[in-house]
Amino acid sequence: MSLTLQTPLEIPAVAAKSYPHIWLLNVIASAPSMQSGSIRIETLPCNRQTGDIATGDHMDAISTGRLWEAVEQVPEVAAAMHAIFAAVEPLRAWVAAQEAAQEAPSDAVE
Repeated sequence: MSLTLQTPLEIPAVAAKSYPHIWLLNVIASAPSMQSGSIRIETLPCNRQTGDIATGDHMDAISTGRLWEAVEQVPEVAAAMHAIFAAVEPLRAWVAAQEAAQEAPSDAVE
């Protein structure tokens, strides 16, 4: 048994979307020591041309508790870790410069 709405609900059709690429939603690495560590990469389908990113319902997670073993055995993982290490100081300097620029008095012309 159902009741009739005074104003029927209409939901417009949504055009189909294509997601041929991968978006990195989260990259989480934890390395409490040189012997233990984990990494989790969460991805979503996306479309670079349109800028659309699929919803979290389509998230795929790649995860391992054997970070350093992966670094030793997978050249791309090793390259990624080396890139992260190489990026630490330049990122720190960039963040400091951004913070300094925000704290600097503006040169307002009167």
